[in-house]
Amino acid sequence: MDFSGAQFHGQANFSEAAFNGKAYFDQAHFFDLADFSRATFAKECTLRKTVFDNGSLFVDAVFNGPIRPIDTRFMQPASFKNVRFAHTAQFGGPTFFSDASFLGTEFLGQTIFSAAVFHERADLDFTSFQHARSIFADLEFEGETRFHYSDLQNVLFQRLDLGRCEFRNAKRLEKAEFDGIKSWTTWRSRFLWLTTERLASADEIRERESGTG
Repeated sequence: MDFSGAQFHGQANFSEAAFNGKAYFDQAHFFDLADFSRATFAKECTLRKTVFDNGSLFVDAVFNGPIRPIDTRFMQPASFKNVRFAHTAQFGGPTFFSDASFLGTEFLGQTIFSAAVFHERADLDFTSFQHARSIFADLEFEGETRFHYSDLQNVLFQRLDLGRCEFRNAKRLEKAEFDGIKSWTTWRSRFLWLTTERLASADEIRERESGTG
């Protein structure tokens, strides 16, 4: 189904919809609430330069094909709570102007968050990343960002400022990679010699958050 360039002036209710073919929403504009809760996408879904003015709900949706929100703008809260991404999830350059929730989301395929901007709170608690390599690179976290109880064994955090990020009780954090990290919030003086071009270890994050470092 091709909704490219479509303008939705009233509430767009796609809840429990079944998209059996490819779904294109490129450059679509949702002026009111967009509800994709419990929708199922059998194949590729693209959201290139899509604008969500008044909130977007993808709660409990299932993406069996690739999803590509590229340069997408979420002006109000966006919820991907309990979504199941069974294929590639490529969030390239989206901007979240309000809160973004990925609470309890499953990323089963390759996951790439690149050049995304989170202006407010980002909630990734209880998320899991099952692919051999998932990437968070060149992102901007301007609000509180949480990875509490998330399974991060396959995640690469690259060229990021993690000063507002929390990893409390994250699972298998020792298997995550941290490369080129710009900030970890406040460290004690014995860490001042560290450069930004090193791999950070999980125990250092735990030490920071427990207040013992």
